[in-house]
Amino acid sequence: MSSKNVTPKQANWFAKVRQGIEEETGKTIDEWVVIARACPETTQKKRLKWFKEVHGLGSNRALTILSTAFNTGLGWDNPDALLDGLWKSPELRAVYDAIESYAKSLGKEVVIGPRKTFSGFSRKYQFAAARPVRGKVRVGLAVDPVKYKLEHAKKSDSWSDRLTAVVVVSHPADVDKTLKQLIKMAWENS
Repeated sequence: MSSKNVTPKQANWFAKVRQGIEEETGKTIDEWVVIARACPETTQKKRLKWFKEVHGLGSNRALTILSTAFNTGLGWDNPDALLDGLWKSPELRAVYDAIESYAKSLGKEVVIGPRKTFSGFSRKYQFAAARPVRGKVRVGLAVDPVKYKLEHAKKSDSWSDRLTAVVVVSHPADVDKTLKQLIKMAWENS
């Protein structure tokens, strides 16, 4: 896993998940990979369900094993592929690029973490995220939505619980002074 795409805390968490698999199941990752490749299911979602039901593994362990067994090239260690897969619309990619550019300007310690369903921005903790939704970009922020009269994050946003506020934008010009101030406040508190 590339350390430039995850925070030290995230890298430590991944290492602990991998270590815990062997310690708590008695099987190595390699043994679990053999089991995963023998799974009768063919989609990620069905394989995950199979691992939970047949082997009693939790999501994090099962997903770690599945990502090792079936490398799709879309792991956290391939940020360019994740960005290209998520930000397919040139218009929305331009919005994302404006957000990323501003986030990077906040300091060298900013970690840009593309994921399958959103792109996260972290310092010690995640302070912002962006995801394309129906021709717009939902920007999650670690600021008080009530205090700043912003939309509350939805459970379906699936990013960090710290990101409680949302701003919806659709054009790079929407990454304006107001949004930048909110991003900076979130960054300062992370």
